[in-house]
Amino acid sequence: MTTRIIVLLLMLTSLSFTPPKENIQWEFSARKNGDFYELVMKATLTNGWHVYSQFTPDGGPIPTEIKIESQKGVELIGKVKEPAPEKHYDPNFQLDVMYFSNAVEFVQQARVRGNNVKSIKGTVSYMICNDQTCLPPKDVPFEIKIQ
Repeated sequence: MTTRIIVLLLMLTSLSFTPPKENIQWEFSARKNGDFYELVMKATLTNGWHVYSQFTPDGGPIPTEIKIESQKGVELIGKVKEPAPEKHYDPNFQLDVMYFSNAVEFVQQARVRGNNVKSIKGTVSYMICNDQTCLPPKDVPFEIKIQ
């Protein structure tokens, strides 16, 4: 009997140290495009999960927000672009929500002047949901190397 209890306790202890599965993975990169860079914030989601558009209406889930730190030698051109989102009526929020499934790239165009800029830093704030639940909003800091 005591052997069973010890084995059960060891199993429970090992489960408590298992890191939770991430249902979203972020990758950050830069693509040179002439005199400009495209700063790319790519999200890849586990099947069934979605992340919200930057343009989610008030009263709905937390929209994705991308903040890029101001820095000498970096000029942001326009706003962060995203592809056309999926639109779906959500009875929990009682409105149409806009989100992305599978993968999405958010892209900010920037002009970099001078040779002193080696990287650009920022933060992505987002919330993900599936058909049963939403996870709390999360902030992910990033640093994109400029070459």
